[in-house]
Amino acid sequence: MENLSTDLSEERTPPVIAVEINTIKYQFMRVHLFSAVEIGRRLKEVKLMLQHGEWLKWLEESVSYSVKTAQNLIRIYEAYGVQPPALPGATTQDQKERLPNLGYTQALILLGVPDEDRERFIEELDVESMTAGELKKAVDERKQANLERDQALQEKADLQKALDKKAGELTRLAAERESLETAAKEATKARKETQAEKEKLSTQVASLLQNSNVKRVESMGRKLNETYYKNRANRIAYLLEDMRRNFKDLVFEMKEFAEKEPEGHEIYRQKILEFFSKAMLEKMTK
Repeated sequence: MENLSTDLSEERTPPVIAVEINTIKYQFMRVHLFSAVEIGRRLKEVKLMLQHGEWLKWLEESVSYSVKTAQNLIRIYEAYGVQPPALPGATTQDQKERLPNLGYTQALILLGVPDEDRERFIEELDVESMTAGELKKAVDERKQANLERDQALQEKADLQKALDKKAGELTRLAAERESLETAAKEATKARKETQAEKEKLSTQVASLLQNSNVKRVESMGRKLNETYYKNRANRIAYLLEDMRRNFKDLVFEMKEFAEKEPEGHEIYRQKILEFFSKAMLEKMTK
């Protein structure tokens, strides 16, 4: 097998390649990785030349391979054989030394290890000295460990996403609470100012009554009414803003409820519609 390199002067046809494959097969009692790679390389070469049905027939008649075996050999070539070009003048032995000292079965089992981890896996576990059973067990354990790691990472990501969402809700609620507290303080301040103004005007009215100054009493009465109406208007504005916030919260909660409890959402939607309908009827009858 010292001359496995492709001869560019020779026409590459399926019969020619079949001879090469059979030569490689019978030169090794055990199919080592190097010969598996070389066979896989040629199988893929022919597969690209022929139609699907023709390739299957060629496998059976020319090289006596099942489709599954041929596909496995091509997978081995694609995993291990696509290496940097050998140095000019390199021998077959040089090419073999560039590959791990693995058998066909070992190489096939190792396809279960991701490409980026395979070389390190081979070095860490001394794969070359392991039986096929030991190697399969090690690969399965590595797959399970990777699966558990990926699941843990996904759970961590999901938890972080939930925490971020909850933190956003808490921030929103804190902002709304601060806004409500500010509005309440402003309303309390306005109420106190109105009360003080009312008391002041009441005192002035009483003084005017005592002085029998009717015009001034009427003027002060109007101011008192204006202050009263202003106070009521402020109160109404506060209640309206509060109702708007509550309605916004109601819409938000109903939307969240609809996604998780459609039936419960429909019940409360009917109650809300009933409430607004009654409110409109009461308004129209007064």
